[in-house]
Amino acid sequence: MELTPLERNSTVAEVARTLREGIIGGRIEVGAQLRIAAIAEMLETSQGSVREAIRELVQEGLVVHRLHRGSFVRVPSEEDRLDVYVAREVIETWAAAKVVESHEDFDFATIEAAINRMRSEQSEDVHPTSAVIDADMEFHHGLVRLAGSERLIAVHETLVAETKILVRARSPWPGRSYKPIHQRILDAIVRKDPDAPALVSHHLRMASQLIGIRSGEYEHDRDQTNLLAGHDEEGAVVTHRSKAADSGTAGPGSQESPSVSKTFAPSSPTTTST
Repeated sequence: MELTPLERNSTVAEVARTLREGIIGGRIEVGAQLRIAAIAEMLETSQGSVREAIRELVQEGLVVHRLHRGSFVRVPSEEDRLDVYVAREVIETWAAAKVVESHEDFDFATIEAAINRMRSEQSEDVHPTSAVIDADMEFHHGLVRLAGSERLIAVHETLVAETKILVRARSPWPGRSYKPIHQRILDAIVRKDPDAPALVSHHLRMASQLIGIRSGEYEHDRDQTNLLAGHDEEGAVVTHRSKAADSGTAGPGSQESPSVSKTFAPSSPTTTST
């Protein structure tokens, strides 16, 4: 029997974690090439450790390997968007229903804190800030955690990571649109409204449609953005669909792949764990 030394395993895991967080957090752009030598130099580790870490990310679906070309951060596809949001809808509507139907007293502090961060970090920019996206995902993952299934919590963590990549790559609506609908969902859950799961479902379907819209297909005026985001100024849910969403058009066209050596600088060098 041959076992890889623990020291090397720990280094590979740390490199994989650093790259994974960089991809999910947007510091490494979608489509960026992962140049092994450059990454090894930045992280002050061996090329072998970087190579093994990249293999892990390929298995996780965050990176694709192209023969004779190298490894690249996976560019989310239309199929990815549909898969992720269908899976999220199943898990999150189940979670909302379980919480609503339960007689247990739940602690909503984590979810409320996420909404407060959405409010404090809201922006009029076309794209939401990283802080708003993180708060959005904390809200949804917090809901799933309340339902208490460790297996579904683990599955949802993967979906959250993929959603962050999708939203950062394609999100066409400003951060100001996040808080009202999430507050409405939480209010419905807290008061045990039986329509809360449907509200979660509607929200996720609208979000999926928005991500599928190509950039520039509509003007980002306030009224239209509110409608596309699925709520009006007071947070009331509406069912407006954009022409692009109805026609099934999806994401931006292809673009040149930036090198990771230009887009990624870790906060600190990787060290070997023991």
